[in-house]
Amino acid sequence: MDMPWWEGQLESLPAVSTEDGINSGDIGHESHQTTATHTERDFGQSQYGERIDVIPLSGTASSEPTSIESHRQAASDAGSIHHRKRRTDGNQRPSTVLYSHYRYLSVGNLHSIPHQDVSYLEAQGCLHVPTRPTLDNFVEQYFAQMHVLLPLIHEGEFWDMYSDKGDAVPRRTISLLVFQAMLFASCTFVPQETIQKLGFSSLRTARTEFYRRTKLLYDLETESEPLPLAQAALLMMGWVPPSNTTLNPYQKWLAIGIQHARSINADRYAESLEPAIPLSPDQSMHHNALRRLWWCCIILDRVSPLCTRFRLHITHDRFDFKNSIPLGMSDLEGEMYRSSIFTPATKRRHIALFTKFLEFIVILTDVLTLVFPFDDSVMSKWESQKSDHAVVERSDALLKDWYARASAQFPPHDDSQAQRPGRRERDKSVILHTQLMYIYYHTAAIALCHYKILRESVNLQPINKAANDAEQTVQLDKRCKELQDSTCKMTQCFGNLTQRRLTRWLPITAVACLATPLALHVMTARLSCLSKELAFDPLSGSNSVSVTNQNRLDVLVEAMKTFVPQYDGVEWVKEVARHVANLAQINSQSLCQADRASITDWSQMLTSQPNTYLRMTWTVDVCMSKGRLPEERDFPAWLRDQLGLAKGPKPHSQREQPRVSSLAEPRTFDPGLNYDPQQSIDDLIPSLAEFLPTGQVPGGENDSSEFLTGSIDTMIQGYSGSQTRDRDVFAGEASQPIDVDGMEWALFGVMEELVER
Repeated sequence: MDMPWWEGQLESLPAVSTEDGINSGDIGHESHQTTATHTERDFGQSQYGERIDVIPLSGTASSEPTSIESHRQAASDAGSIHHRKRRTDGNQRPSTVLYSHYRYLSVGNLHSIPHQDVSYLEAQGCLHVPTRPTLDNFVEQYFAQMHVLLPLIHEGEFWDMYSDKGDAVPRRTISLLVFQAMLFASCTFVPQETIQKLGFSSLRTARTEFYRRTKLLYDLETESEPLPLAQAALLMMGWVPPSNTTLNPYQKWLAIGIQHARSINADRYAESLEPAIPLSPDQSMHHNALRRLWWCCIILDRVSPLCTRFRLHITHDRFDFKNSIPLGMSDLEGEMYRSSIFTPATKRRHIALFTKFLEFIVILTDVLTLVFPFDDSVMSKWESQKSDHAVVERSDALLKDWYARASAQFPPHDDSQAQRPGRRERDKSVILHTQLMYIYYHTAAIALCHYKILRESVNLQPINKAANDAEQTVQLDKRCKELQDSTCKMTQCFGNLTQRRLTRWLPITAVACLATPLALHVMTARLSCLSKELAFDPLSGSNSVSVTNQNRLDVLVEAMKTFVPQYDGVEWVKEVARHVANLAQINSQSLCQADRASITDWSQMLTSQPNTYLRMTWTVDVCMSKGRLPEERDFPAWLRDQLGLAKGPKPHSQREQPRVSSLAEPRTFDPGLNYDPQQSIDDLIPSLAEFLPTGQVPGGENDSSEFLTGSIDTMIQGYSGSQTRDRDVFAGEASQPIDVDGMEWALFGVMEELVER
């Protein structure tokens, strides 16, 4: 029996295995390798690359400084990977050199570090950097991929230092801590051959090791100046661990970066351009560096919460956005004629794109304050923000106005460049970052739309049910169209990048942006297939909806395949989508038990069961925020109370409705485990035995023993034999079994709502 297509496509994602021998200190260092090859090598080997923003999905080990003994203990059993990499045969050139080989690198606090700590750092490779020309590839990729939308480092000043032209001592140096953080941020984008020359078997392994080195330099206090400490902390936000997703390193690194930035008044410098009094070149550069630092703090304080659903640090009451001067052309124009990888024309285009992107970032300040109701707030938003309707409307209008203006300047789906013969790599760079900007936009639009659905639902007046139903129907239809538009356009963004072979250059934040649209499309695939099965009619249902959903799901799955070799955390996003599809399936099966029409896609669930739909999307949000399945206390009491009021009193028949028994024993998902790609989907799809009458057995068989113990696959064999099933989307990894009597449905109340409508 073929597996269904919505379980099969993601089954085809490359398997990731754990590699031994990487010393990751205290970060729980499972490293991964993959059999997948990069299909975009041509762009990877070009000097003109793309970018990565440095905002991750979910947790790692503590970012607070840890003792030297903990690092030594973690590394003592296997020896240093650095020592293994430095071995050479015959006259083979070593792949790394001591940092002092490059005069532009410095360790600011080296004189204060105990000599045994220095020896340990050297033994662990923290004081070594790649040799040229390998190093050239790293720094080029940093400024090509990272820098466009996160101009933390002055590119012109860096290239002047890096060129090391003469015998004179460089006027300026860069901290080794910051430089190692740059290597960590850019290592995802260097060619596989380069990574292998350094002794790493995969990009994931390289990310783990470069992060470990940077974190050791930070933990052992090799720097004492707040500026490099803040810069390195922001760059380390890109770390996603191979296991233990419940920790949130990106939040800790962001808080550390902001704290260091405030300690040197970077927020005050960001409020204005240079003062009227003349400044020396060094003073001017310092002023510019602090402005870059603070606005990059703001950027990461928007993109990271947008992708991983946590509250902002820099809000209107912490920074005066209205009277501040955003980072712009006057701050960045010094780079235009000093870049080693882009022409002045391309740099000008990049700066214009960044300026437009920063406008969007500022708009997100109000949007993100509203959209995630399960944050750490303990007070009722409905009590504290009775008038937030105006904030919602203003935020919605600002987003749409920004999109209209941005689209005119940077068309989202402009094929003219792709069709132009001999297009240069700079065109690819602009296309990539434009699409990434719009992926962020559509992610924000989806989040705001979900908040509007919640607000409109709880604001209904219980005294006039007929008027409420009519009003809610109109509102839900409108929101459904908005969500369909946003998910469709986001999928088009990924499709455009895949068509141009640029997906490989997206940052790790793009993986998080995929979570909600991926879950919705997998949910539709599951519900559509289930509807046909429950009706014993494999040809029933809307073929047009199924085909459209499959085409879009193909695009998202292809993007996921591209991310597998690069980023830890992809497996968790897949597991979240699978889990939500399981929950939707149980809901649909229970509707069938109650002799009500089954739901075949997420839009039908939204319009007919909005509370159930919201619980599905909140499941995604909590999973992305906390790195685990939701628990009841993940939601503040005010939200649970409001949902109870929104549902209204339970019918008598519902109170007597028996609970559906558990389908499997609960089990904790561990994204660090390796999964058998050939694993049966029997444990991924719940049995139908508990949802249909005992005598209703496929094929007219009276003996129901096989049906009562079988999966959907078993049931299909009973009535359709060789029915063609679509390809499996999310097989190949262990699923999260669903305990219906346990926390998931006890929290979300879907079983309490099954006969509500």
